[in-house]
Amino acid sequence: MNDASPIQLADHSVNAAGILASAREYSLLSGDGSRWRGLNGKWYSTSWAGNQFAGSRNLVLSTARAANVAGKIFFVGGAAVSTYQFVSALANNNPRAASAAMINIIVSGYGVWGGPPGAVFAAGYWLGTLGP
Repeated sequence: MNDASPIQLADHSVNAAGILASAREYSLLSGDGSRWRGLNGKWYSTSWAGNQFAGSRNLVLSTARAANVAGKIFFVGGAAVSTYQFVSALANNNPRAASAAMINIIVSGYGVWGGPPGAVFAAGYWLGTLGP
């Protein structure tokens, strides 16, 4: 990645940020949204508000929501970069690169809206693209 173009660096940066946002969200909230993780590391029902040991449910939920929104913002940034790559590839008559750009958008979307399985799949996909 030492000779990566600025567009490739932007692509990798927004995808790494999206992976981190998803990891933060799912470290605090279960995939189905029914449980939250307290400060003590234990999982609690979202119907329980917390205490001095578990912390505040509202704080955890608002942090998870902020991470979710951040992940969607990073998706939009990544989709914009991939769309640019798609158009550039078509202009250069490179269907392979155009296909790769569209696959990037699809995988990123699955990462954002596919819950924990989607986040794990997208993280594996993006980490796999960093190779030589």
